[in-house]
Amino acid sequence: MRSGRAAEALWLAAERWCVRRRRVRRLVALIALLAASPAAAEVMDKEPTVGAIWQSVLVAVAIACVAAALQRWLLLASFLVFVPSAAVFAWTECHNEHVGPAILSEAGPGYPLAANAAVALVLAAHVGLWFLASWWRRRRKRALDAAPPGHLRSLAYTIALLILLALASGSGFGVELAILWSAPFLVGSASVLIAAVLWWAGQSRPPQSVTGPDDPLQESG
Repeated sequence: MRSGRAAEALWLAAERWCVRRRRVRRLVALIALLAASPAAAEVMDKEPTVGAIWQSVLVAVAIACVAAALQRWLLLASFLVFVPSAAVFAWTECHNEHVGPAILSEAGPGYPLAANAAVALVLAAHVGLWFLASWWRRRRKRALDAAPPGHLRSLAYTIALLILLALASGSGFGVELAILWSAPFLVGSASVLIAAVLWWAGQSRPPQSVTGPDDPLQESG
C-alpha cells in the first residue's frame, strides 16, 4: 500500500511539473510576442506617409520647372535639392535589408511601389525638362538640326543625373544592391542610353549649317 501511494504521489508530482513547464513556455511565448509587436509597429511610425512622399514630388517638379526655365544646367542643382526629401528617404528605406521587409509586412506592397514610383517620376521629369529646354533653346536660335555638341551635353547631363541618383541611394544605411534594379535606376539608365543613341546618330550625320540654300529666310532675303 505504501509503495502504491508513493508511486501515485510521484506520478502526480511529475504531472504537475509538466503542467507548470507548459505554462512557463506559453508565458514566455506570450511575452516574446508582446515585445515584438510594438517593435514592428514602430517601423512605420518613423517612415514618411504616402501623402508626404507625393507632396515632396510636387515640390521637386515645381522647382525643376523653374530651374529649366532659367538655365537647363540648374536641373542638376534641382535634383540635388530633392535628395534629402521624404520620397528619397522612403525609397532607400524600402531597399534596406532590415527595414524593407518590416515595411512590406506592415504597410503592404503599395508603400514600396509608391516610393519607387515617386523617385522615378521626379527623375523622368528632370530628364524630360532638360530635353524640352534644349529643344526650346535650339528653336529660339532657329537651328535646322541639332549639332553633335548639343547631344554630347545631353549625354553628360544624363550621366551626371545618374551619378546623383547613385549618391542618393547611398545616403541610406544598409541599402541592398537590389536597389540598382529599382524603377529610378531603370529610368536613369534608359535616359543615358537614349542620350548616347542621339549623340551617336548626330555624330554619324554630316554637319549642316544653320542657314542653307533651302532656308526660307535666305530665299526671302
